[in-house]
Amino acid sequence: DQQKFLVALGYDHNKNTLAGNGFKRITGRLNNTYKLLKNKVEITAGINFMSGTTDANYSINDISLNNIGLYPYASLADQNGNPLPVAKFHRLSYLDGLEVSNPDLLSWKYYPLNELNNTTNTNKKVQYDLQLSARYKVITALNAELLYQYSKGTGDQTNLKSINSYYARDQINRFTAVNTDGSLIRPVPLGGIRDLNLSNYFNHNLRGQLNFNKQITEQHDISAIAGYEIRHSNSISNQARQYGYDDDHATASIVDYMGNYKLFITPSTSNQISNHDGISDETDRFISWYANTGYRYKERYLFSASARLDRSNIFGVNTNQKGVPLWSAGIGWELSNEAFYRSALLPYIKFRLTYGYNGNVDNSLSAFTTALYNNGSGNQNNKGTRLPYATIINPPNPELRWERVRIINAGVDFGLKSNRLSGGLEVYRKKGIDLIGTSPISPTTGISVFTGNTAFTTGNGIDINLNSINIKGVWGWETRYLFSYVSDRIDKYLTKSANNVVNDYVLNRLPLEGKPQFAIYSFQSAGLDPQTGESRGYVNGEISKDYAEIVNNGTLSDINYHGSRRPVIFGALRNTLRWKQLSASFNVSYRAGYYFRKT
Repeated sequence: DQQKFLVALGYDHNKNTLAGNGFKRITGRLNNTYKLLKNKVEITAGINFMSGTTDANYSINDISLNNIGLYPYASLADQNGNPLPVAKFHRLSYLDGLEVSNPDLLSWKYYPLNELNNTTNTNKKVQYDLQLSARYKVITALNAELLYQYSKGTGDQTNLKSINSYYARDQINRFTAVNTDGSLIRPVPLGGIRDLNLSNYFNHNLRGQLNFNKQITEQHDISAIAGYEIRHSNSISNQARQYGYDDDHATASIVDYMGNYKLFITPSTSNQISNHDGISDETDRFISWYANTGYRYKERYLFSASARLDRSNIFGVNTNQKGVPLWSAGIGWELSNEAFYRSALLPYIKFRLTYGYNGNVDNSLSAFTTALYNNGSGNQNNKGTRLPYATIINPPNPELRWERVRIINAGVDFGLKSNRLSGGLEVYRKKGIDLIGTSPISPTTGISVFTGNTAFTTGNGIDINLNSINIKGVWGWETRYLFSYVSDRIDKYLTKSANNVVNDYVLNRLPLEGKPQFAIYSFQSAGLDPQTGESRGYVNGEISKDYAEIVNNGTLSDINYHGSRRPVIFGALRNTLRWKQLSASFNVSYRAGYYFRKT
């Protein structure tokens, strides 16, 4: 064939388990391949397209009381299903009195169930990829190829909190003032609050590669690739907030971000209206040399090796000068191809072992000093002068380098007669080196914390996959089973909790050495007060209801470690039924060995 093409269209419509949330997506793919000069040249052009909409209007985590979880015995509705208010920042009895004395205020009560219909959060994305490639056959065993990809995408995220939402009512009431004649002044106008985030990005990716594949006599088989890759990416985003938004007429009001306004409940305190306007523009450049080779001897002894050298505009000078080689090497033995091996029950078995390093880049950091500029208008951190200013985001770090993971991996693959049952077992150990973490730094430098390659971790895991052909013929039935176990441990993390254990560890803001990265902790409970039903904890070994003391002065000995909050065991069982060319699959997935909070 001198030409072949592929056309594909797809549509997804997923409904979330939470009301009002879901995902819709349309995808398309077009691919054309041409062969020229007696098949010595192959040219391929393709384009991929995606348009999707995600609705994430409300989640159970949004139901909170003064930034802490909702107490488990809170009633969200009465016996007839009518929504009930719960105390969020103020006591309900206080709000009842406030409504009587100030009837023109918007209701300040928080009805969690009503929030489902009062908030919409929609994220629309459109993206497409254009691929061009050319391959030239130099000789039978060697070909050269050049690949180029251009990607472009746009995002449009809109978060609208209607005037009936608690957030909008709270913002309007918070800045409201009462005139001497009893009329109200509202610096935050009546209406909804709409946040916009418009983004777009583009990527250029160019790669040149040589491919070699040759069997030398019946005993030697060599395959290898080597190449060079260069990438350039740019992303721009614009954020804006509109107050007093009227969704029916698509209008909004202008507010004064510069003024300081007394707060309604605490008039001795003044504040500015939150300004959420912002612009970001990020550019990343990346180059890489890489090579990969595999050698097979007598159809049963396998050797492999790979290496890559990467440089980027975000790495430090010292790192780029030295280079960051990432490599791996492996061996394999197909025992079933040995002359002495005879087994009708297990005709295929292979052992393998690999060792090497993988890498990862944190694009949020840079080796150079970076700063966030602000014009000073309406910013909470600059209420004094309101002059333009800059905040240091990254101090200079010429040693910034790749995060590396050292991996040793051992596995066995097998297949029974006719592959009625096949699969594999794999065990591995990972050592995280030079991972990005925070660490203390002298305050004389002008920054409070240093972020760099200071953290280390250890991980272990087991993967099992089994495939069975239960029925083979016009009717077919196949089963695939996956099982994985993984554990991890923080070996080194230099930032420690200063004095507030509950905020740093119980609320998962800091990793703790010797424990998983995503661990779950709780304070020791002394149960509920039999008289009032209030929760009780411990202070200095004594039962107490002094929550401020428990939270602010607790130590590691006062908290319980339960385990990982990420599953350590997970997998799936999939059955596929076939009739001729028609198939249907049924998949069941599972997770186990982890903890979560009941909220």
